[in-house]
Amino acid sequence: AAALRLFRDWGRLELLLVGAVVLLYAAALPLRAPALRATIMILAFLAAELAGRRWDSVATLALAATLTLAVRPMELFSAGFVLSYSIVAGLILGAPLLDRVFPGAPSLFPQATPGRASPSRSRAVRTLRWTLRQARSVFVVGLCAWLVSTPIAAWRFGVASLWTPLLSVAALPLLLAVVAVGGAGVAIASALPAAGAWLAPLLAPQAKALAWLMTYGASLPGAGVRVPPFPLWWVIAAEGAILLWFARPARGERRIPAAATAVVAAALALTAPVRNGLAPQTAFRLDMLDVGDGSCLLLRSGGQAALWDCGSQAISRVERIAPLALRALGVSRLRYLFLTHADMDHYAAAPRVARALRIEQVVVSPMLSTAAERDPEGPAAALLAALKTEGATIVVASAGDVFALGDSNITLLWPPASPAASRPVSDNASSLAAVVETPTAQGRTRTLLTGDLGLAELQQAVEQLGPGRIDAMEAPHHGSAATGGVFLIPRLGPRFVLQSTGPSRLADPRLEPLKHRARWLVTAAAGAATFTVARDGAVRAWSFLGSSGDR
Repeated sequence: AAALRLFRDWGRLELLLVGAVVLLYAAALPLRAPALRATIMILAFLAAELAGRRWDSVATLALAATLTLAVRPMELFSAGFVLSYSIVAGLILGAPLLDRVFPGAPSLFPQATPGRASPSRSRAVRTLRWTLRQARSVFVVGLCAWLVSTPIAAWRFGVASLWTPLLSVAALPLLLAVVAVGGAGVAIASALPAAGAWLAPLLAPQAKALAWLMTYGASLPGAGVRVPPFPLWWVIAAEGAILLWFARPARGERRIPAAATAVVAAALALTAPVRNGLAPQTAFRLDMLDVGDGSCLLLRSGGQAALWDCGSQAISRVERIAPLALRALGVSRLRYLFLTHADMDHYAAAPRVARALRIEQVVVSPMLSTAAERDPEGPAAALLAALKTEGATIVVASAGDVFALGDSNITLLWPPASPAASRPVSDNASSLAAVVETPTAQGRTRTLLTGDLGLAELQQAVEQLGPGRIDAMEAPHHGSAATGGVFLIPRLGPRFVLQSTGPSRLADPRLEPLKHRARWLVTAAAGAATFTVARDGAVRAWSFLGSSGDR
């Protein structure tokens, strides 16, 4: 279509050609969610233009969104869907205003006097002016998209970028080159599959340059500003204030959007969470995320938060779930990240969480630290290096070390400080174990965290507990009967047992007698589990899918 327009305006033929290319593209590639949204959106606007009647851009966009949801209803909860349609709506409504706010490119050179300027200089000046106008247009579009998308992206992902409008100016030429060469490759490959591969070497330089630009942009100060969690209603209010600016471009009509902006900013400042999402009457809360075969426990007390492990055998699942769940629970900073031992199902998502949230200290066992020192190229060393890069301090700890978390204390029970006391033979045997003690009006409550300890190590660890009942505990080694730690549960007598596991351990008959001794919450059966300690001493536990209990 662009090539045809070089010669003349082809009217509806041009629109039909664009539609055919879009359909060809959709047929040639897997129609994933982003491609589906783009295809429906483009075809909706083309159909409106081909109809030859008056049509409204916003109404057409709303129709495209409705069609997208009709095909895939769950897209309503997708950040990509919300961002795509919000940005396009912002471009429709806001680009005209921003175009007036940022007028045409400044005249850097005086107008040439007839008969005096050389043709070459005139061409150079015209080329520069044309380039500046195009750069201004790209900047306006990028600024408009940034204004609309920033509140949504910051709420959803906890990160805001200050360089997006400028980076869009630099990235557009490279992006156009990638799209042009890639589109040509798709078109040729559709007709001649072997010939399409010829264009692959031509695509690599532009793609590498674009990747370098994005990497460089991400390294700039302010490129990834972490923001604390804020409520959804604030996002809606912020978008409303932006729309008011778009709807009232005249200088005399800017008092209303300015007042709305001030109200939205003040509301955010006054309602920003300061206690990591905990209710005032809650002294301690444990949230066991549903990450499948793995562990990820969030501990909160007195305005501080800690994470006890963060991994899963389903790595992509835990990397996706953990940062989003922590933000949804109101957490933006972690005082501690306890990594019990060097198994992927306990640490796989730790680097991703460190990029999304601020982590002050990472607590590891002596064995994990030693493994990193002995093998600088190994997974343990890579893990600790990634966490250090994000600003975390590595702390090597063992039994007897105490970590204050708000109103609670986390005391490590295992591994022993002296190797002579017990010589672990595996990562599981050297796993961290701890007790969380929380003072209440009725005395202290105790929550036992066991990692992947087996029966022998767990027996030695709990000897340090002293008298008193356990209110809640993590099922040892994900509730595995093979390692035997779960068979210590009757002796400990917990009120609640929280088991983080996948479906494989749901029907183990060896665990059935144990489940009559306490209220047992299993993530694979009922989703994420929560245990709370109220300041008056009441303890309660429930699962995401409704299983609950008070003791």
